[in-house]
Amino acid sequence: MKKKHGFVLEEENINSIPEITTQEKETFLLGINQQRTPQRPGKAFDPKAKPTYGINVRLNDYQLDLIRRVCEKEERSQQQIIKRILVPALENHISDMESSIQRKVGK
Repeated sequence: MKKKHGFVLEEENINSIPEITTQEKETFLLGINQQRTPQRPGKAFDPKAKPTYGINVRLNDYQLDLIRRVCEKEERSQQQIIKRILVPALENHISDMESSIQRKVGK
């Protein structure tokens, strides 16, 4: 046994790699090829569900000032304003992209 950084390591466990069965490999590879998120999130998720994620967006002074001015005029938080503007814009963008793809496929 070796003691390193307060942990006891058994040498036979350090160098041994467990065998992976063919079935386990196939299951792993199938999982890689599966799509992680649905193509149309609106169909799979509830748009009115309680928010559980947060993101960090880097803005320059001009962009931040735009948000602050809107918030001040509407007496709303930055989060409320961004969500109110961003979500419909993203939905429209997805719709436009899908329409564009349909036109290209239809040609």
